[in-house]
Amino acid sequence: MKVKAILIGAIGIILLFGILLTPKLKTILKTTPSDEFIQLMYDGGGRELTQEQLKQYKDDINQELIKLKHRQSFGKIYLSLGKIASLEEAYEDSNNYLLNVISPGSHTNKMIDLKVYETLAVNYIAMGDIEKGYFYFNEANNVAYQLRDAELTASFYQLFSETLLNYTNHTSFPIYLLGEAVELTNDYYKKIQLRKQLASVYELNGFFDLALNEFIRALDMSVEKGYVDLEIKILGRLSLSYYSNQRYQESIEVINRYFELSPDDPDLIYVSLWLHNHYYLYGYESIQEELKSLEEATSNLSIEQKIQYLIFIDFNQAFFLHSDGRYEECEMYIRKLQELKTQTTVSDLTSLLIDKMKLDLEYDRGNQEIDYVKEYRQLLSDLQLTNDSVERKRLIIDNVLLHLLELGDYETVYQYTTDLQKPVNQEVRAISFIMAMIQNSDNSHYLSKNNITSMVLKLGGYLLTALAGMGVTYGAYRYNSYFKSLKQKAKESTIFDPLTKTLTKEALYETLELEIELGHNEIYYFLLIDVNDLSSYNESFGYLAGDKVLIEISNLLKIYFPNAYISRHYGQHFIVVIKKSNEEELLKLITSLINEISNNEKISAKRPITCCIGVSKGYLTNTLDIDEQIKLATKKLQISKQRGTGSCTM
Repeated sequence: MKVKAILIGAIGIILLFGILLTPKLKTILKTTPSDEFIQLMYDGGGRELTQEQLKQYKDDINQELIKLKHRQSFGKIYLSLGKIASLEEAYEDSNNYLLNVISPGSHTNKMIDLKVYETLAVNYIAMGDIEKGYFYFNEANNVAYQLRDAELTASFYQLFSETLLNYTNHTSFPIYLLGEAVELTNDYYKKIQLRKQLASVYELNGFFDLALNEFIRALDMSVEKGYVDLEIKILGRLSLSYYSNQRYQESIEVINRYFELSPDDPDLIYVSLWLHNHYYLYGYESIQEELKSLEEATSNLSIEQKIQYLIFIDFNQAFFLHSDGRYEECEMYIRKLQELKTQTTVSDLTSLLIDKMKLDLEYDRGNQEIDYVKEYRQLLSDLQLTNDSVERKRLIIDNVLLHLLELGDYETVYQYTTDLQKPVNQEVRAISFIMAMIQNSDNSHYLSKNNITSMVLKLGGYLLTALAGMGVTYGAYRYNSYFKSLKQKAKESTIFDPLTKTLTKEALYETLELEIELGHNEIYYFLLIDVNDLSSYNESFGYLAGDKVLIEISNLLKIYFPNAYISRHYGQHFIVVIKKSNEEELLKLITSLINEISNNEKISAKRPITCCIGVSKGYLTNTLDIDEQIKLATKKLQISKQRGTGSCTM
């Protein structure tokens, strides 16, 4: 009984202490809003919060601040409020909160320090203060090194690389950061995301083979692990990569798989990609039914949504018509786009794309009333000032630079490529800082949870030196090779007809003028070839079929006259210029060519194709002689047409 009484007494005392201590325990163990938000940050989920959720957290944490009784909690509260302000893009307010956390006399822990420095680095980069951004990156990296937490460091590297890509031209350093993050994380979901991002940065830097390799590795991992959401995103991005490399068949195969897995309402960018692939593979007519279906689908949408869809449809129509050389129809769609633009809110980039398409159209039509150098310079400036990511703007900017090169404005392009070198120096300094930090450390392991072996770390200095060298090398590439490649593209675009790969008329003149300058005193034969009734052929079988006819005829011309200058002269005409020819043998070749065109299965599969040819000959002593020979060949061609299809007049 005595023992029983003692036990009952003990239980009573425990219950009494429990009752007395419950309020205190509740205070100690209770998870506060700031604790919850910070944990969310550590788990990498803060950036996915909506504006409403951020506002709710901010209100709750401010209430927590009002009731605060212990100064040691100031750090986590100010960190939370600073991070929320950063996510709301209120960077000045965010910095004020965060600088209070690390002010002299404040007491924090390393985990909080890491997030404070990380957020300050992001804020200053977003505000355009690159030096301070890199300063706080180095501070954060020091803390990460001391913490030896692989997952936190991987998240930090991922966030900073995304910030650099969104707000700067720094595209070399993110390769290092994302590559390290891939190795650091053991979370397969995050590893796949990082590989996808790394692939995008490789592509942005012009390393297309490396980009495709990373995309495919990420895709294989997502399929293996069953992450369908990631598989959809990677398929979309991989299809874009194939498209940018002009691998249209592979791109369309990947995009079809994307549509199989994606929700009923896929991203319009991939619908556009599907259309562009089909256009380049099968021609303008092949995408009309799809565009019509999209337009019909807008009937059930709200007015705002309908306008957005119509902008998408009309923009693509204008693009395809422009590419097809159907300028009047293209202009009609551009006018519709400009009208629709006034009825809704469109992004700055979309607005500039519409303006660029209008300018490109006038440029290709040869409108001499426009100062194209001035207009393209302004467009380049406006594109650089938009808030869109570098990745989204890059291809458009490249195309504008190409036009400026064609116009002979080398100074603007040179200045642009020179400016691209400046970020490389800051990126190399950041890599060198990390290298020095590792080399000066007494600890042979960077991160205790990292799967990088000590042997790799011993070689880390060499690796980082190589990466730094890559940064410098890429800077030189941007400064020199990139400029040269643009010039080469500009040169090629004026030399070769994009459809038939024969010389443009301008290139033909330049070539013949060079022959004149070299003093080649020889007889030249000019063959003006007209493909009969191609317009009616296009109406019957579509422009794609007509394009194929022109391509096959140009291929035959290259076979029959391998040493001649062959040029596409307007839509369905070709000029072939031959020197040192035996007239009798030339006539036999022309007769054989006319018969071949009529009987060739690739050319005359749908219906027989015929042509007429006019031939002139003479010496070339100046540019006027070239014009004279073409006029004579044109007169001879008219005679051939009067004589009937399949005729040649010399």
